[in-house]
Amino acid sequence: MLLPDTTEAQAARTAERLRLQIAGSEWQPCPVYVSIGVATFAPPANGIPLSPNEFFQWADQALYAAKQQGRNRVVIARKAA
Repeated sequence: MLLPDTTEAQAARTAERLRLQIAGSEWQPCPVYVSIGVATFAPPANGIPLSPNEFFQWADQALYAAKQQGRNRVVIARKAA
């Protein structure tokens, strides 16, 4: 999901609302849970732009981190310093 003109905090809140909505719904024959990775695209401090491919890889890494941390959670991508 792309959320234009959205801060990291707003995106994380939206992701958490979505996760709670899905977890709170009745699914048959078994419960359904969701893991969400959140990444924000901001102008880089170093002046080197992030490519769209790098951005999606970053979001994907956050998604896998959410799954590895026990699923049914939201993880925000953090760039290594």
